[in-house]
Amino acid sequence: MAKNVSLERALGMMGSLARDVVTGFTGRVVGVTEYSYGCTHITIDPESLSTNNTRIKGISFDEPRVEIVEKRPLPQTVIHPTIKVGYIVKDMVNGQQGCVGGITTWLYGTPDLAVEPTELSPDGSTDAVFYLPESRAEVIEISAPKYAKDPDEKPKTTQGSKRTPGGPRLPAPDRRRAY
Repeated sequence: MAKNVSLERALGMMGSLARDVVTGFTGRVVGVTEYSYGCTHITIDPESLSTNNTRIKGISFDEPRVEIVEKRPLPQTVIHPTIKVGYIVKDMVNGQQGCVGGITTWLYGTPDLAVEPTELSPDGSTDAVFYLPESRAEVIEISAPKYAKDPDEKPKTTQGSKRTPGGPRLPAPDRRRAY
């Protein structure tokens, strides 16, 4: 599996003062979420309280939108996950099972897993994703995320055939014009 540079960069931001370049939302990086099929997200908690002295909820942003305002060394309080995306896990409390689709590493706390069902419900729908602390998960199967096709596979060419790639199969436009 290829190195996730975005994830490594994001984990290096933990504890730093950061800003979302689109909205200007600023605060400390308190969480990094790695998704099996998507962008790494960075959770920022503001350092101040609201005008009525209540906590302002942290917000998660796509990693490329976040810039460091003030770098801080990685605190020793970060617990790195041992379970990986793609693993099949079971909740040791209620027995619910599924595939790990995302993992959040927190600045202060145990990593959280976003677990997706691996089968359809009897009515043909998918059950909702459920979340649990890594410490409560039992690994049932070690596996990598499944992809519809190999992401390194090059598109097949139609060179030498009469078929053209993509689009409807219409005749070429007549370039001769009557002026």
